[in-house]
Amino acid sequence: MDTDWQALKSELEKLIGTDVPARNRSGPRRVVAVDDEGVWLSRRGKPQPKPVPRRDLLWAWTSGGSKQRSFSVTLIRAVLAARPPRPHEPPPQTTVTVTVFERSNAVRVAVRHRAAGRCEVCRKRAPFETADHVPFLEVHHLTWLADGGLDTVENAVAACPNCHRELHLGASSKTLTEKARRALGRKLAAQSHA
Repeated sequence: MDTDWQALKSELEKLIGTDVPARNRSGPRRVVAVDDEGVWLSRRGKPQPKPVPRRDLLWAWTSGGSKQRSFSVTLIRAVLAARPPRPHEPPPQTTVTVTVFERSNAVRVAVRHRAAGRCEVCRKRAPFETADHVPFLEVHHLTWLADGGLDTVENAVAACPNCHRELHLGASSKTLTEKARRALGRKLAAQSHA
């Protein structure tokens, strides 16, 4: 007894007593038995069950049977439809070591205060307010800390989420960073003269 047939047989046995729709107009067939020969089906008004051979069922099971127009394909589809949904499995895990810079909360607060609720890159208003009623802006370091940048208000801008993603991932991130650096320079110069 091969393992493919054993696996399929146990699935088919779950259909005993159920009706399987026919592809033609002859009406549904009831699964009455499953044995080593195949599946035995009866039709309403016909006392003698007829078999669907094991080899046909195995062929439909292993090949998907999409090209064959036989009752074995219909049975396999019924088996698949009767299966309970499989629970989601958690994805595999990987352990990583990450270096995180300890950033100054004072710099974060000062940069967001300086922005006054507007993105310092695109100049649009923050997209929403947080639960604390503070405009949501993310602090971005123009020279990344990982590249030797300092955690200072002179090296950071308040950016809306779209601009922040573009500063990190956009095709024109270098150009956008330089634009933000020039705008920040002008803003800091104006503040120092005021």
